[in-house]
Amino acid sequence: MQKLLVPVLAGLLVIVFAACGASSTEVFFGAVVEGVADESNEIEEGGKSENFRINVREGLQLYVHLSSTDSNVLGLWDADKQEYLMEANQDALTRTTRHTYDSTGFHNFYVRTVDSKIDSSFTFKFTIPPVSSIP
Repeated sequence: MQKLLVPVLAGLLVIVFAACGASSTEVFFGAVVEGVADESNEIEEGGKSENFRINVREGLQLYVHLSSTDSNVLGLWDADKQEYLMEANQDALTRTTRHTYDSTGFHNFYVRTVDSKIDSSFTFKFTIPPVSSIP
């Protein structure tokens, strides 16, 4: 039983990688990622961001779940496509949406905030929907 649990638990861990002086956290399917957006970012609009990456295959459809403790979180920004994977709803602090990737490999994304003076807590995860729920 322990031999089965170790690979499962290892797959749910979040591993931090450093590349070119910047760091991004690799996210695994089903792993809950909790954090605080407290680093300055490179977006012109201001705000803060935390960097992440996920390894996917082309055509993979995922549920993206995002929660925050305040309305300062804008959403998950796709650095490669320069668009939001998910925009947060200022009326609801928890949101779920579907997203389909159109290429295989690592995709970089950021949790973005509105105000650079506020540190904002967030939680998100990517899950693969059951086959029966995919249209």
